[in-house]
Amino acid sequence: MAYYYRYIEGLVQSGDLHPERLVLVTDRLLVFNDYKQVYGSQIVNGELHPIENPDSVDYRRLEIGLEPLSEYLERFDLE
Repeated sequence: MAYYYRYIEGLVQSGDLHPERLVLVTDRLLVFNDYKQVYGSQIVNGELHPIENPDSVDYRRLEIGLEPLSEYLERFDLE
């Protein structure tokens, strides 16, 4: 995943790939390397993995065109 990160980032910037794909890759790489995630897209063992600066996560999600975290978590019966 890390190898393809810049490629995915370029596809998002050119409009050829939805930003949500970059969000997923970003958070997965962070979680796999024992860091807090940025966008709140990763659920581990039925629980939301810790988020860096959780008070501003909805702002970051809005900037990239995603719904608020609470709406995303409803899909997984989490809140």
